[in-house]
Amino acid sequence: MNLFKRLGQDRSGHIAIIFALCIIPVVSIAGFAIDFSLLSSNKNKVQRAVDASVLAGARAMQAGKTQQEIRNVMYDYMRGQSQTSSNNGYNCYSMNVQFPQGSQDIAASITCEQSATLMQVVGKDKLKFGVSSTSTWGIGKLDVAFMFDVSGSMSWKPPGAGSGDPNRITSLKAAALQAVDTLKPANGDAATEDVRIAMVSYDSNVNAGDYFEEVTGLAKTRTYNAIDKYVEWEDIETTSIERQYACEERRYCKKFYKKGQKKGQCKPNGWRTEQINCSWKDVEVTEVVPTAVDKERVVTKTITSTCVWERDGDHAFDDKAPVQPADFVNQIDDAHQVIYNVSEEENNPNGYLAAGYAYFQDKSDTNEGSNNDWKTSGITCSNHKPIGLTKNRSTLTTYINNLTANGGTAGHQGIAWAWYLVSENWSNVFTGDATPLPFNEPDSVKAVILMTDGSFLNEEFDAQGDSDEQARLICDKMKQQDKVIIYTVAFGAPDPGKAVLEYCASGPEFAFEPENGDELEQAYQAIATSISDLRVKF
Repeated sequence: MNLFKRLGQDRSGHIAIIFALCIIPVVSIAGFAIDFSLLSSNKNKVQRAVDASVLAGARAMQAGKTQQEIRNVMYDYMRGQSQTSSNNGYNCYSMNVQFPQGSQDIAASITCEQSATLMQVVGKDKLKFGVSSTSTWGIGKLDVAFMFDVSGSMSWKPPGAGSGDPNRITSLKAAALQAVDTLKPANGDAATEDVRIAMVSYDSNVNAGDYFEEVTGLAKTRTYNAIDKYVEWEDIETTSIERQYACEERRYCKKFYKKGQKKGQCKPNGWRTEQINCSWKDVEVTEVVPTAVDKERVVTKTITSTCVWERDGDHAFDDKAPVQPADFVNQIDDAHQVIYNVSEEENNPNGYLAAGYAYFQDKSDTNEGSNNDWKTSGITCSNHKPIGLTKNRSTLTTYINNLTANGGTAGHQGIAWAWYLVSENWSNVFTGDATPLPFNEPDSVKAVILMTDGSFLNEEFDAQGDSDEQARLICDKMKQQDKVIIYTVAFGAPDPGKAVLEYCASGPEFAFEPENGDELEQAYQAIATSISDLRVKF
């Protein structure tokens, strides 16, 4: 303080001159720092706009537009972006668009200038910067899996909606169809031939469809066998020895009809009986007694079902494919207990999923083989069976159009199946045209789109966590693998549903939370564009 006070009182003039000379570079440095920070921010904004414009141009190229039409699309896009550029203190010149010969690239560059602030002190009124970007289409190979929530809440309509207004499942269909159109346009050319899409839906469980036998080791139609023990009453003849006082009997006649009649012509009331040789003797006694008899027989229950739950054991949360058994089992013995699959080991080392089942509750009653003793669980599910990776638009659109809503919300099962459908580890299950690409396939992308409108609530093996907890563990493993991009769509979902999908997404920019049908379509369109066969090369 004393130094500044002395400087202020100094009248010699030397200090004022030195201070004036020093203030110019100090202000210049400060001005440069401030202006450079603003320039970097504006340059990033322009870079994003140019990146987006070349993507828009590549999409126009994919649609068969001419080079001039592509330029117009890109110019229109940039004009829309530049309407707000002056508010940020910068203006851009016309964008230069080139089509490098011998490629399907689009190269764009642009030069902009911004007004200087403090640097005007040193005579610098404008600062220039330039950005460039190149897009190419036909990135090559894309494997993407859609996961759809078809639980009962998807039939919900907002309050006040009319009979003709869409419910959530209707809005989902419209949005998903648009996404398919973006990924595989109806008039698509060779650039979209390497785009394959898989689909799976879930409610309380998943209908494994044609993949059921491979993932459980059980036949679709299978018979459960059990021993029925019951009691049956029978009339049993028993013999015993009793000590009895017994006599012999002698029969004789005391009265005849007339004198002179032969002996034996006894009057009707002339016969008499007398007891002789009486004594105590062991006598055999026979009687018939109703008796409860324990019996047993083999009882059977045959079911046809392709419904599955999650799996437990060593591979509950990873993407190991089930080991294929030599034969798919169609006879299951000892059905007094729950039998989920062909695994005989508690830790399920072969990675089988759990199937719906029948089991016998033997009540040891008196009804021989009562049908009421058979119970079933998890043998009914939606008709929506998973579609392996396919290029067939008709197969995909038919699947979407047939979606219906019912049941609970086992979101962790849907997440696992979406992962399985694109994982190279499942190439022994999803074969032929549906075989997932290897993770190290050059110039390829794998992505899953996870969708729900609710909280994850339904699970079979709660000992390994509820549906929400199991979903997070599966997502942890998928992200650790770092081979699949995870997009999420929480469609009007409650906070727990949003939270689990935010957790699963590859990043905040990959998580979408639309609240209505229009926003849902925008979300799916943004995702489809992002994971389509377009990329930016810097």
